[in-house]
Amino acid sequence: MYHVYEIVDDDTLESIALKSSVSVDELCRLNGIGISDFVSGKFIVVPNNELYSTYIVKSGDTLYEVSRKFNIDLDVLSEINGLDDGDYIYPNQELILPNNDVLSYFTKEGDTVNSISNLGVSYNYLSNLALVPGQLIVYKRD
Repeated sequence: MYHVYEIVDDDTLESIALKSSVSVDELCRLNGIGISDFVSGKFIVVPNNELYSTYIVKSGDTLYEVSRKFNIDLDVLSEINGLDDGDYIYPNQELILPNNDVLSYFTKEGDTVNSISNLGVSYNYLSNLALVPGQLIVYKRD
């Protein structure tokens, strides 16, 4: 997962990369720009490593095995990676894994702010969203 970051005067490309736990090259690739394009006031996309980590698929891995290995619900693992339960995964493919204290919920028809807040999601956070079925809501465990 990613978030938008505004570059400020004190930032260097290296300091942003270090805070984001990625290389300078990866920041450039993620944003489709060159090193000289990183200037104060510009908005860039950076990984949000508080919520997710990644896993590089090894030969013989299946979604089911990865979900068991990292104790992640198979449906959640599939959905956050845009896959179906039975999809094949391939060596060197990168999968997004929610960190241990992160919960994910995909909204369903009929969900309301009240019904979702009962899952432990902040009512204030939810009240700023326009809920639609199939929407991913990511929140940290209290």
